[in-house]
Amino acid sequence: MSIELRRLLENAKGTNEHIIAIVLDIRGFTPFCKEEESLNVANFIKRVYIRIIDDYFPKASFYKPTGDGLLIIITYTPESLKDIMTNTVKTCLSLVQDFGELCKGDSMIYFDTPERIGIGLSRGTACCISSGGTIIDYSGRVINLASRLNDFARPFGIVFDQGFGLPLLPKEMQELFLGENVYVRGIAEDKPMTIYFTKKHTIIPASRKMPLKESEWVEWTSDVKAFKQLKEDITSGVKIMGIELERRPLDEKQITIQYIYDLDSNRFFFWGIDSKGVQLKTTGKKYFVGIANSMIAELCDKIGVKDDSKQKIIISYPAAPRNA
Repeated sequence: MSIELRRLLENAKGTNEHIIAIVLDIRGFTPFCKEEESLNVANFIKRVYIRIIDDYFPKASFYKPTGDGLLIIITYTPESLKDIMTNTVKTCLSLVQDFGELCKGDSMIYFDTPERIGIGLSRGTACCISSGGTIIDYSGRVINLASRLNDFARPFGIVFDQGFGLPLLPKEMQELFLGENVYVRGIAEDKPMTIYFTKKHTIIPASRKMPLKESEWVEWTSDVKAFKQLKEDITSGVKIMGIELERRPLDEKQITIQYIYDLDSNRFFFWGIDSKGVQLKTTGKKYFVGIANSMIAELCDKIGVKDDSKQKIIISYPAAPRNA
């Protein structure tokens, strides 16, 4: 492919096109990769991308894998805009609904897979780089914006910006979305922009409604314990390891948990709040990270961690100002 790309670049040209940029991202993909064999991960990605392309976006102009996601480009004209926008949003809504079942019945996908997807949408003009009738890539602000908006589609769902054109959608479709003013890194850092998101699936954290600035990161470290103590906790009925955070997290998706299971060699597991077996709970003004003891025990047993292995947990997160 690299040689072919080099050949195509010799006569590449750029043209402006009206496009809808769709950025898909599989939620929970990172912990999935850590828990599953690499060949199984590759088979899942291959099959789920084929299903998305064939069954949901077969007429798109361009597709580009982005690791745990996919960039899809759909072109439009002023005359076709309204119909194409409506069909695109309708398709995205169906994909969000169906995603967990895309590989159901596939004999090669016999393991648990991620069940949620986030989608960022934007439209505008972009530069299409092509050569001899082959599209090499697209570039432009509209694609960057779709990618940024995708990050707001958590825990899953669809997000698009004010410029996308909510009023062009049918009324029954408009009612599926809520609007919110947010700050977007690299796009709207000083003044907020309005985004629309699926009210049934998507939550916009309070931190995204605040002007962007450097956050103070707080780190919490547990006492050192032996693995056998964790097993004893499970035996005595302690299912969840609850850890109270010192301050309110500004952005829960940035909370990271590092479980060091061998202090001598510094080997560790790494999770985020959206990982299976990890969650953030709020009680009044107190915030707790809950980690399933069974999840840790299963992973440690799987790799043969010894009972006397010294272990500890480190939690890092951007924190709100004190007394805020």
